[in-house]
Amino acid sequence: MKGTSDTMKKWGLFLAIGALLAIVLPFFIYSLTPKRRVEKKYVLRDIDTIEELIKYGDISTMYEELSKKMIRELEYQKISLPEKFHRMDFFLRIQPILSEAKDQNTKIIFGVPSYYPVLPFKARFVDGKLYVVESVTDLLKPGNEIVKVDGKNVREFLNYLEILAPADSPALLYKKTQERFFQLPFIERREKYTLEVKGKGKITISYVPKSSYIEKLREIRGHEWDYKFETLGDIGLLRFRTFNLYGQDIQDLEDLLKSLPSKNLRYLVIDLRDCEGGSMSIPLKVLAHFVEKEVKFEREYAIRTSQFCGGQGNGKIQEKTMVYSIKPKKPMAKAKLVVLVDRTTSNEALDFAYLVEKTGLGEVYGEIPDQSLSHTFMVSGKSLPSVGMFASISCARWNDKGKLVVKNPVRLSTQDYIGFLSGKEDVLLENVLKLLKSFR
Repeated sequence: MKGTSDTMKKWGLFLAIGALLAIVLPFFIYSLTPKRRVEKKYVLRDIDTIEELIKYGDISTMYEELSKKMIRELEYQKISLPEKFHRMDFFLRIQPILSEAKDQNTKIIFGVPSYYPVLPFKARFVDGKLYVVESVTDLLKPGNEIVKVDGKNVREFLNYLEILAPADSPALLYKKTQERFFQLPFIERREKYTLEVKGKGKITISYVPKSSYIEKLREIRGHEWDYKFETLGDIGLLRFRTFNLYGQDIQDLEDLLKSLPSKNLRYLVIDLRDCEGGSMSIPLKVLAHFVEKEVKFEREYAIRTSQFCGGQGNGKIQEKTMVYSIKPKKPMAKAKLVVLVDRTTSNEALDFAYLVEKTGLGEVYGEIPDQSLSHTFMVSGKSLPSVGMFASISCARWNDKGKLVVKNPVRLSTQDYIGFLSGKEDVLLENVLKLLKSFR
């Protein structure tokens, strides 16, 4: 029996070591291997590509003096880059320069593989404070307030994240910084962070592989989804996290839209809260099932044409008109449309709400979005092969003179908004549903 016990202990030790290596080894490989692959002489061409994109970029964020300043700073980086370096050092050096444009589309894009490190929680800045909104660690719960990160107070830490996640409005900036905070172990190649949490004191948080985070989150909150539909009596609720739908998701959405007439709904609430949009083809697919005849809507915009933005000129500014055409598609749904927005609704999601309101296809409720209707769009970009990244920049801006009309607009309290983000409660939706049920 003793021999059996010793054997079990040895196997237990081997399994424990194996589990530890499974976590640490990917991080170790990630930290060291790329250093052998990124050399300055190749990356200089990537910086040239970014400079060309800036010269022919968006007409509003890229003012002449700002454009020149950014190019001067990029030229300095050409000189100051070490001969060999980690590719994420490139991001940490170059993204702050692009962030001076304060445009969510002017940025460097990179992927985070599923086995690479992330934090075991997500946190959002709301009303000047930092709150946990999602967590897979027992050390933090949704709603916890983080006071300091590695000794930096919230304002100092936000200033740091702002230069890594640009945006043109406060609420959208806070959403972008949430994702950067989550990715910090990958970006900075660090294993641990020290947090000061209100009511808990100091705690140390270690990274987890992204795949592990996703798996644990599904155990807590169910499967991830880009859109979701449910019925609440004679009211339908169609929530979108994004309009970037592909493959089977698009076909499933088409099938859902075709099934709506059979559900006998009085209202269809299209929930665009905390949604940044993606492709405008999705709103057009949805609205096609709610029109009896073709509906057209025009919007003016300005574009800078160039070889990078679909033209052949030298960055000339042109005023143009975009015509949205919504053609009826059978079967037609009879439900009245209600669009729900909040402070973070932005980009194409904001355009969707504006399109519904201006064409008279429905009404908009909720919070007034922080982002202006005159935001940048029509993104162009180029690959940065030496660092395995992608540089994007805006080529156009909407010229909207008015504002989105939100009926009976509200502004949620900090706690109510955190409750929505963390999935604990949804005061805004409850109030809107109560209002719709009273319209009988």
